[in-house]
Amino acid sequence: MFSIINWWIDQHMLNSHIFLSEHENLNEFNLISGDGLAPCIWELEIINHERNSWIKNILKQAANPNFEAYLTDSITLEL
Repeated sequence: MFSIINWWIDQHMLNSHIFLSEHENLNEFNLISGDGLAPCIWELEIINHERNSWIKNILKQAANPNFEAYLTDSITLEL
């Protein structure tokens, strides 16, 4: 079982720790992630675009994935 704990610091930086417990001992969680540093709020927008494009062009078209559409998909942001 995974336990993912996230928290914000300095208004825009996300920290994250991922813990794993083995099926045989669900009460013992071991840290499996790094030092907790995760993408900032601005980087998450790009990651979200990447995720959505992968789902739309690859996962939802598993029988015939459209890698060309995925590779040419882009994002333009104004902050």
